Amino acid sequence: MDALTLDLFPAIKTDDGLSILETLLGSRKAAERMYAKSGGGLSKLVCNAKTDSLMEAPAIYGADESRIRAAVALVRQAAVERLASMGAAINGPEAASDFLIQHFAGYEREAFVVVFLTNPHQVIAAEEMFTGTADKAAVYPREVVKRALHHNAAAIIIAHNHPGGDCAASVADQSITNKLRTALEIVDVRILDHFIVAGDKTKSFAELGLL
Repeated sequence: MDALTLDLFPAIKTDDGLSILETLLGSRKAAERMYAKSGGGLSKLVCNAKTDSLMEAPAIYGADESRIRAAVALVRQAAVERLASMGAAINGPEAASDFLIQHFAGYEREAFVVVFLTNPHQVIAAEEMFTGTADKAAVYPREVVKRALHHNAAAIIIAHNHPGGDCAASVADQSITNKLRTALEIVDVRILDHFIVAGDKTKSFAELGLL
């Protein structure tokens, strides 16, 4: 597991990913097959936990699939709650990227997430505001402004996923970023970054010079 997961669950020994998977599935053989199918790592397994190709591994059926999906959902929700409750500061693209990869793990449809921050970039809340189809999600700047004011946020980080696996920023991605920035400037809220997440890969608009 990655560093963020270790911080979230300090009591869990995570030195043997295969053993963790065996505990979830109740079968060493099933764990080995799923581990191999994922590419031999928990990070890739979590990021692809809802894809059909992964669940086609022999001995991965019904209850096993449900357990994996439930575990992914648990990690995702715990990450959001822990991040907000401990007032964690997001001081750079890497910290935000780790959290967002976990959040979007296994998503088969596009979704749009907003992380609301204080002035020193401490997390107030993280909300999934819009969901869509496999290749698009409608985003409404007015609703983002309303939630930013509700949280009294000084800044936000926005993110959406590309289920198809391509992290490239589209013209539409750049357009909605500009619309959001213009709308939020009126209420003195800054967009620190816009991330595109595809599996275990991310692209940062700030690092690409698009903000």
